[in-house]
Parts: sequence; structure tokens; C-alpha cells
Amino acid sequence: MEHQRSEGGRHNLGPNEEDAPVPAEFPERQARAERLVLQVRAVTARHALKVFGRIFWKRPLAETYDLSFVTESIGELWSHSWQFSPVRKIFTLLLLKNGLMAAVLGSVGALAGCLLSIFHILPVGEAEPPRGLWYYPARSMWSFGLGSGLFLLTLLAWPSQASIFLDRICIHQSDPRLKMEGVMSIGAFLKRSERMLVLWDASYMQRLWCVFEVAAFLKSRSADQEAHLQIVPVHMGSFCLVFGMAGASVYVIVWIVFMHGVVGWEILVLLPIIMTPAGLYAIADARAYMRSVHTLQEQLASFSLRNSRCSCCDWNHVRNGTPVPCDRDAIGHCIGEWFGAEAEFEHAIHSVVLPAFTSRFGEHLVPFRIFLVATVPLFWGMMDLVAGYAISERGREEGGTVSLWWLFAGFGIWLGVLPASCVWILALTRRLRASRGRILNAAVNLLIFALAAPALCFMLGLQIAVRDLADLVLGGDLATHLLPLWAGIGSSLQISIALLSWNFAKLRAVDVALVRTDPQRAQEGGFRSRGDGFVKWQSSSAPATTFELSAESNITWWKGLKVIADSGDVLCDLGIQDGEPPARCELPGVEQHELLFSYKVELWKAKWPGHHHQRLGLRDTAH
Repeated sequence: MEHQRSEGGRHNLGPNEEDAPVPAEFPERQARAERLVLQVRAVTARHALKVFGRIFWKRPLAETYDLSFVTESIGELWSHSWQFSPVRKIFTLLLLKNGLMAAVLGSVGALAGCLLSIFHILPVGEAEPPRGLWYYPARSMWSFGLGSGLFLLTLLAWPSQASIFLDRICIHQSDPRLKMEGVMSIGAFLKRSERMLVLWDASYMQRLWCVFEVAAFLKSRSADQEAHLQIVPVHMGSFCLVFGMAGASVYVIVWIVFMHGVVGWEILVLLPIIMTPAGLYAIADARAYMRSVHTLQEQLASFSLRNSRCSCCDWNHVRNGTPVPCDRDAIGHCIGEWFGAEAEFEHAIHSVVLPAFTSRFGEHLVPFRIFLVATVPLFWGMMDLVAGYAISERGREEGGTVSLWWLFAGFGIWLGVLPASCVWILALTRRLRASRGRILNAAVNLLIFALAAPALCFMLGLQIAVRDLADLVLGGDLATHLLPLWAGIGSSLQISIALLSWNFAKLRAVDVALVRTDPQRAQEGGFRSRGDGFVKWQSSSAPATTFELSAESNITWWKGLKVIADSGDVLCDLGIQDGEPPARCELPGVEQHELLFSYKVELWKAKWPGHHHQRLGLRDTAH
């Protein structure tokens, strides 16, 4: 069976990366766990997502188990917390699994609508654009209508045959014996899964089942085997689709505005007003995501098996009057088989799971490709304008130059204006992520939108400015004949700004923390050079007074280094004047009687040459 490859960002832990070495006794434990397996089962993504992900909404029934089938291998294992609202999870899964095909088929439909309109096979309006007016509505909306219709139909109903594991389907939910057998077989499900997709939300690291799945999946990979782990925030799907809806609504409303004679630069004043409803929703969603990621470091640093939770225990093992088998006992047995003692499992969380999560959340909320898939309907609207001018008398007189202008301008808006706007909004929401109550939250959302609106108008105005500058310099017919060239220049500027913003903006939602808890070893850590960051240690022994610094490549410039205690006291603050990093950082004395001492080392405003994945290492020289 062919398996669909994961989309979006992917974290590969190989033998030369951050995965901890596999203990010698681990394969034996794993083999014992796999011997408990009766059958490995999977389900197609089509059945898991049909009827808008009905399985995520309704209470699981015995017949849902019949949707699964016995298999030798699983393409992808879906891991998520059932405590989070299913709407965002479903949007994200639909976009990941069906989004690319939806964009392809939608584009085919939009192209067909454009060509059929140009050749008058489909009915079009009779309005003729006034002379001298560059901005005028299309005489039809066939491209946008056909493209959007096929996009939504494919997104919701594409029959993906990719094999996946979803616990609610592949583990029997009503028969206590079969459910226990399924839970005890989780080791085999993990071992035989090619990839793992984590749908992350703020409750994920609090659920024992979720944490065990990730830790066991990463540990199940041998030294010569990559662990393909994809961590996707559940907010991604709704955020992307709302952004796409905002662009589509702009096209529809602008079409209506054009009909009332509002054209040219005036439309830039109306655009922020038109985009306000969808924009505010996207901003609120992004702020919620930034807040949830901010809690990740605390959850990972303070993880304890005792404090983790199971749904069955939350329900007191009774739901709607029906007894519910306890998952904690079964998972505890699996932990014993796979990891040995509880302490070894908790150590695996800090040494294996934490690096995988923190490295993923140093990236963007939205992978660039997924964002383009969600926002492509706006480009289909531009294709209606291409057709509208192509069939007009003026368009025929000018040899299609105005149509080509709209085609290139559409690429600039889709590939340049929308991604740049997304980057700016995410950067602002990261800074203003804190929740301040309903009224103040609404005010903050409006503030972010107000700050982002001028940047949006600037990006859109680039296209008009280039064209008007050409008219001013060249004048008349020559500028008109070269309209496609001006559109290409304007779109190139827009796309270049978007790519620069996407690749170099500091969009990390939180500072990356690497935690070590073994007091018997010299404790080491490091952080990547993308943006600012800190490294945090915890030790039950006496804290060290000296740090030794090392770098895999020379640091070209940095501004300072701080060491901060849990109390917030700054133990060491080195302001670097000449840009040279110190080899050692001396700390003042601390009281030795503290039972637990932890602190963080914060490097700020540093620059590395070359590739952004260089690292700075620090060694805690504990006595």
C-alpha cells in the first residue's frame, strides 16, 4: 500500500541529532511489549475525516471499530488530546491531508472558468470598462466560483487512502477486554508506524496517553532509523482558512464596491474596513496559539508522571452512567515494559521529547506551502479580472496587456501581499499575546489590526505605484504597452518582501528551553541561533558558579548574556561592548542549603554567520 507523505514541517531525529542513545535493555522490553499484540489495525484517512470528521464529534460506538482493518504497517499515527475542541483539529487535518489536491483541482476549475468565459461558452455580463480606468470588475465570477466550489468539495470529500492510526477507531471503545488489549498493543502500533503526526494544543503535555505515545515513538527508532515526527499546532488549519476566507471576501466585496464607481487608490482606504471581521478572528486565533505555546516550556520542565492525567480518571471511571475502563493502569504497564522505572520515563521526556518539541516550535505557526494552499482562492478571483478585460472591446484593442497586468498582479497579491501580512500579524500577536479580559482583548485585537493595516496597504500600493510611476516617466501609449512588465516588477517586489519577512522575521512564540535533570553529570545544553533564546538547567545538587562557553562556529556579534535565578534575580549580566563572547562566566556565590536550584542562561541579540542552525553550547561546571 502506498502511504501519503506528511505535509507541513517535519522534525527528523537521526543518529547524529538530538535523540538520546537507546539503552541496551530497551530492545528486549520493546520485544516483550510487541508480543502482547493480537493485531495491528489502521484506518484510511478518508474514513477518519468523512462527514467533517464525525468521529471526533460523536461518542465512539462499537461499529466505529469495524472501519479499521488489519495491516502489517501504518503510514501515520495521529496523536492528539481529546480535551481540545474538535473543530480546529478537523480543519487542520483536512488542510494537511486534502489541501494540496483541493488547491490543484480548484486551480483546474478556475482555469476552465477563465477560458470558457473568454470564448463566450459561459455567459458573461455586458458591462464595458470605461476608458482610462484600470480597475474595474470582471464581467463574470466563473473562475472564482468554480475554483472555490471544487476546492471546498475536494477538501471535505477527497477519498484519501493513506493508512493512519486513530485510537478511537483502531482500539475498541465499548468492550473492556478488547480495549485493554488495544492499549497494551500500543507499542506495536508505534513501532510499525512510519510517521507520527502530533496535533498539539495546550492540554497535550498534560495527558499521560499523549506523552507516552511521543516518548515511545521516538524511543522505538533504532540508531540507524529516522523518527519522522511532525508537530502541528491545532490552530494552524483555522488560521490559514480564515486568512484565505479574508482574501476571498475581499475579492467579492471589492467586486461590489467597483460596481458603485469606487476605483484606484480609494479602494486602499476601504480594504482594511472590508477585512476587519475575518482579520480580527485570525488575530484572536493567533494570540490564543501564542499563549498556548508559551506554556509549553513550563509543562515540559515540570512534567511528572504522577501529575499527568487520563480522561477516564477525570470522569471517575463512569461516563453517562456507563463504567469506563481505566487507561492509567494499562499505560503504566506499557511504561514499565518500554522504559522500566518511572524515573527512566520522565528522563526520556526531558532528553528526547523536549528537544523534538522545542526545535519545532522555533519555527512558524504556518508552513509556507500550507499557507499558499489555503489562500489560493484569491488568485482565482484575479483570473476573473483577466477574463473580464480579455473579452472587452478595450482589451482587444490593447492586445491583452491589461489582462496580463491583472494576471501578474494576482500572483503578487497571492504570493507576496498575503504571506507578508501573515508574518507581520504573527509577529505582533507574539508580542501582544497576553490575555487581558474580554474587553481589553478586543481592544488589543483592534490595535494589532490597526498596526498591520498600513503594512497591508503599503504592499498593495507597490503595484499601483510602479504602474503610476511608469505612466509619469514614459507616459501614454508606451507605458500602456508595457503594462505586463510593470506588473511583473511590482509583483517581484511584493514577493521578495514576503520571502524576506517569512525567512528572517523572529516569529518564535517562546524562548527555547533545554532542561537537564541529572545531577550526577556535567550538565550541557545549547540553543540554536535563530532569534533570541535561553538554556535552562535544574539540579538537585549544589549549583555551579562557572559556565564554560563554546560554539560550533564563531559568533560574529552579540550584545549580552544574563544568568537569572528562579526568583528573578539577575545573578550575572554581561554587557558585551566589543562583540567578543567571554570564555567563562563567573557567578556570585549562592546558598548551598537550597534543596532545588534552577536558573536560566539568556543570550540575546546574537548573530551567527552562514546557516541559521549553528549552536552555542554551555557547560555547567558543577562541583
